[in-house]
Amino acid sequence: MGAKNTGMAGRIKYYMIRTTKSIILVLISIHTFAQLGGKNGFEFVNFHSNAKVAGIGGMNVSVRDRDPNMFFSNPALLNIEMKNQATVSYNRYYADIWNSQVGYVFDTKKLGLFGAGLQYTEYGRAPQTDESGNVLGTMFANEYAFTVAKSHTIGNYTLGANVKFAHSQIAGNNAAMVLADMGGVFKHPTRQFTIGLLVKNMGFAIKNYASGQQINIPFDVQAGFTYKLEHMPLRFSMTVHHLHQYNIAYDDPNKIAGYDLNGNPQYNRVGVADNIMRHFVFGGEFILAKGFHLRAGYNHFRRSEMALDNFSSLGGFSFGGMLKIRAVELGYTSAFYHAAGPRSFFTVIINLDGFYKKKEIPLSSPEGEIKS
Repeated sequence: MGAKNTGMAGRIKYYMIRTTKSIILVLISIHTFAQLGGKNGFEFVNFHSNAKVAGIGGMNVSVRDRDPNMFFSNPALLNIEMKNQATVSYNRYYADIWNSQVGYVFDTKKLGLFGAGLQYTEYGRAPQTDESGNVLGTMFANEYAFTVAKSHTIGNYTLGANVKFAHSQIAGNNAAMVLADMGGVFKHPTRQFTIGLLVKNMGFAIKNYASGQQINIPFDVQAGFTYKLEHMPLRFSMTVHHLHQYNIAYDDPNKIAGYDLNGNPQYNRVGVADNIMRHFVFGGEFILAKGFHLRAGYNHFRRSEMALDNFSSLGGFSFGGMLKIRAVELGYTSAFYHAAGPRSFFTVIINLDGFYKKKEIPLSSPEGEIKS
């Protein structure tokens, strides 16, 4: 049995190395791609309304702990410590937009550990008009995705998959997609060090908003690591996103940086170093006690894309914390997107085993005597 597991672990390691090499080859061969903004549909599946991920930068594929929200970020992070934990999160976004997320992790006797969850985004209501501006009524838009996650661990390696059914409704027009995530995680056998890799949002549309319309999927390739310092209460993470796409910056053709001696406009283009940095997300968790964490994160892409001329803000930064009281864990994050101010994220995690744990019967009681 041990030899069989060793062989399986070797094959998992082999495929993870091959996948990593393939990603590197893609990066080398790509010089430029179109920018991100407005290119894809169903971008809501990339929203994270839970306080943990929001607090460490808004993106993470390598934090492996008890938080059941992490299987949304990388299915390979699904582990037995999440068993029988339920979670609900809420984020009030800008204007009338809000999103929420619920999840639950359970163990089956025959098929093993599963995670299931729902992401929902509501865009509010607006007047619906015709071409002449006459009000016809009220229109609304919302989107949701139902996710099922499965992972399998052999030794220090874990492979996982998410299967998602996503639906979108905008002013009575509907679209639907089937998407999948494939992830892998390596956990160091002796140190608190993990590496994560994720190929996200592979799939296809099963219904378009209109006949003959093509919807681009929000595909992404992410990788990252998390390391808990040995003699400090700090767990540090770094995540790299859009590994398959070099140029993710938006070059505004109307943004003039100045004029040359002949009066010709000089446009402010994004440099190589800035473009590379936009791929990186940094996060840290200060583990002050077993049930009390502080969190902070920085997302350079968010800060750069949301920046205003001649005005400095905390855009791209996020700050939060977690407090655990017995079987209930409360999380909060304040994330800054731009000068309009921060957005708040709330998360509640309930360990159901903590509520239904049977009380031990004293041995001195009649029941205890029978039991013994």
